[in-house]
Amino acid sequence: MPVSGCIYTGLTAVMLAIGFMSPAWGQLYNRKYVKALIIGGAEIGFAYGVYYQHRRYKKAKREGNDVAAAFYKDDRNRLGWWLAGIILYSMADAYADAHLWDFELSPNLSMGLNPGCVIVYLDL
Repeated sequence: MPVSGCIYTGLTAVMLAIGFMSPAWGQLYNRKYVKALIIGGAEIGFAYGVYYQHRRYKKAKREGNDVAAAFYKDDRNRLGWWLAGIILYSMADAYADAHLWDFELSPNLSMGLNPGCVIVYLDL
């Protein structure tokens, strides 16, 4: 149930999820705190992995160790792609959650037909 005075729109949630300085902000905006914790932790972890492998790459390159430098560069690039994927997932998830915010989920899935009241008349 939306809080009165708050406007939940898909565009706003996507704009909030785009912020790289605030991981999982779209999930927090949509009040999906467990998702925000998981996605935010993954974004921060992969961002740190990219940073750390880049530092190791620069050090190996400076020392002239080309084999290690190639490994660190490949690992950094792989982590960067994972980070980009998580960010895109975060944006899509925040967008979908914002659009489904006021979707009413009712346990009553009937179509309005009551089998006990159906009467069939046959005229022969």
